[in-house]
Amino acid sequence: MFDFKIFLILVPVWLGVVIVSLWIAYSLPRAKKTVEALLEKKCADEQSALTLKELGLPPSARLSLRRYSSLRRVVDAAGESSGASGAAGEKSEPRYFIREDNIQRAQDMFCKKRGGIAQTLVMLGIFTAALVLVWMAASLIFDTESLSLPFMN
Repeated sequence: MFDFKIFLILVPVWLGVVIVSLWIAYSLPRAKKTVEALLEKKCADEQSALTLKELGLPPSARLSLRRYSSLRRVVDAAGESSGASGAAGEKSEPRYFIREDNIQRAQDMFCKKRGGIAQTLVMLGIFTAALVLVWMAASLIFDTESLSLPFMN
């Protein structure tokens, strides 16, 4: 009953879901710390914006503040222009703040209590069970001998 061809299709899908789930479980608490630090220091406009160092966050927090990340939907950066600021093309460190109209959204997105790693593991268990059922159903329903994968000749 073990069909290696279907196994080779479903395992990469499962691994991708595991990797993404673990990354989300790792990055959400980091984003929460950033939002909490900005709210605690009352960084609500460009004048009150602070750098990561001034916020007491590690330099690795910049990873969650990269452009087009979910955190940057609510956190703005002052002094992040690509142009030179300061002497002789020296780049200044960006200063971050949360606009007044984004505070509630930031709290809803990142500060609410979530299930954490336990919720992630339960979700991965359910997804694994679903993949096993798909694999078993595909083995029973389809003629898997006719599946032709280039590397299985």
